[in-house]
Amino acid sequence: MSFSLVDTRKHTAPTVQELIRAGTVTLADVKDWLRTIYEIRFFEEKVYDLLGQNIIKGASHLYAGQEAVATGAVAAIEPGDVIGSTHRGHGHCGAIGNKYCNCEKDRQDHWNAMMAELMGRETGYCKGRGGSMHIAEVEKQNNLGSTGIVGGNQ
Repeated sequence: MSFSLVDTRKHTAPTVQELIRAGTVTLADVKDWLRTIYEIRFFEEKVYDLLGQNIIKGASHLYAGQEAVATGAVAAIEPGDVIGSTHRGHGHCGAIGNKYCNCEKDRQDHWNAMMAELMGRETGYCKGRGGSMHIAEVEKQNNLGSTGIVGGNQ
């Protein structure tokens, strides 16, 4: 693999249509990424509501407004790659979980397991013990998890 420096200020980014025409991405990829972005946002809005009702206990650093970052980063990884996240890890966990889901039921189960984890339930990814800032799923998703220490994964 080789890298080169490119002055991106002198280049116009290709449009989605151009990327699809070139075969770089498919329309199905783009639709899935957009769906993941929306799912992360809806999940975060629900977390916010449940925090306000004191149903989710403790601190939670919301990922709202950064959904495309996790979606794009996860889109670039290959099978077998692992990810780690920061104290704000809901988006990465959501995106990587979607990437490894084979059907709609898997996808819904994934989001349910994430919410269960934040609610401290046994059906969560870490049996409810990791909570918001330590959510992880290593076996199926290669998600090493997030760290509750700001900058702790540097």
